[in-house]
Amino acid sequence: MTLDNHTMFAEEIGRAVARLTRTLTAQSAMGWAFAGELEKAQLTAARLSTEDLGRLSAAARKLAEMADEIHADRHAQDAPAPTTTQQEDGEMETWENGADAARTTSAAPDRVEARVSILFGDRAEVVTDYHPASDPLRMPTGDLARALGVDVDRLPGQRFLCRVDGEEIRDIAPL
Repeated sequence: MTLDNHTMFAEEIGRAVARLTRTLTAQSAMGWAFAGELEKAQLTAARLSTEDLGRLSAAARKLAEMADEIHADRHAQDAPAPTTTQQEDGEMETWENGADAARTTSAAPDRVEARVSILFGDRAEVVTDYHPASDPLRMPTGDLARALGVDVDRLPGQRFLCRVDGEEIRDIAPL
């Protein structure tokens, strides 16, 4: 092996180590968030470049969507029968299949299971079987933490029952 080959090999190893470091840092930030250690997650994520933060954000959104789909699939057999309403044209509409379930005029199920997906500043994003991560409900973190009896930093991942009225979350009950 010549000196040039050694140099190229060392540079390639250096790039691979840098990629691995960025990947492990992003995974660490997600792991801290999963564990509810949001301050540690934020400190870890702050070590990433702007480009890598964008990638982490996109990956987190996609992961949240996949988790919501898997969760919904696993609990589909336990779900109550869909609520239907008569539309003006005489056709029946299933509430969760409406064009926009969060804004439909159909009657919502009495209570739904919800999960705090992520916190953005003083707002919590909440997902349900009818409000996926791509269009979550949002509410103040302080209000939700008080209703659930937990600290704000413990909100991510919390599951609870609630009533949904349009975009409002009401009658919160811990699971």
